[in-house]
Amino acid sequence: MLRMLVLVVAIASFGCQGHSQEGPGVTPQAAVLPAAPAAAARAEPVWWCINADYGGSRVCVPELAACQRMSSGLISTGRQVSGECASQVSAFCFRRDDMAEPRCAATIDACRLWRDITFAKGINDTAMGECVEQRQGGRALARPSPSSPIASLPRWWCTVTGGGLDRCDRVASFCESDLKNLGEGVAKGECTPRDRAECFARQFRNGLATLECAPDHLGCGRLRDAAISGASNGSVTSDCAERR
Repeated sequence: MLRMLVLVVAIASFGCQGHSQEGPGVTPQAAVLPAAPAAAARAEPVWWCINADYGGSRVCVPELAACQRMSSGLISTGRQVSGECASQVSAFCFRRDDMAEPRCAATIDACRLWRDITFAKGINDTAMGECVEQRQGGRALARPSPSSPIASLPRWWCTVTGGGLDRCDRVASFCESDLKNLGEGVAKGECTPRDRAECFARQFRNGLATLECAPDHLGCGRLRDAAISGASNGSVTSDCAERR
C-alpha cells in the first residue's frame, strides 16, 4: 500500500514535466505541456510619404505623425499637397553632412529631384551622399552596385523637339508637361532618357530653389538668358554646368 502511494505521488509530481512513470498496472500518463506563447507579430517597417508639388516632392519619413506634420507645414506655406500620408516598405534617401537624419522620398527620381533642390540652395555635392534605397526605415544606408536596377534607372528625362528650348527633368511626368508647354515642335517632340544634363541654379523670393536644366550647354544657356530676363520670378545664382 505504501509503495502504491509513493508511485501515485511520483506520477503527479513528474507528469507536468513531460515524463511518464511505468509500473505494474500503471497506464502511461500523457505530458501536459503549457501552451506555447504566440509569436510576437512583427510589422513590416514602413515609410510614410506625402505627394507635394504635383508629384515632384514625394517626401517620406519613418513615422505617420511626422508625415502629417510635414503635410500641414507644406500646405501652410502654399505648397500643393495631394492625398493623405501613404505607407510603403522602402524609400530612397540621401544624407547631408550637417544633418543627423537622411532625406528620403518615395521614388529614386523624386529623391534625386530633392537632392537637386538642396544643391540649388547652396549645399555642395561633396556634403551629400547619393540617393540609395532604404528598405527597413533604419539608419544604415547601403550604396547600390553600378549594375543594380536602381543605379541603372534614367537620371534625366529631356524633351527633344528641335525648337531650341528643350528642357530636362528628373521626373518623367514633368518632362511630359514640358512637351505640352513648349509650343512649336511639340507634334514631333518626345521625352528621352539621358545620363546627364546641363543645369543652373535659380532661387525665388519665397525661399524655394530649383535647378533649370537642358540637354546640352547651348540649350542651358538659352534657358538661363530667359531666366535672367524674367528676374522678377527669381534670381539666377549659378552658371550652366554638367550634372548627373
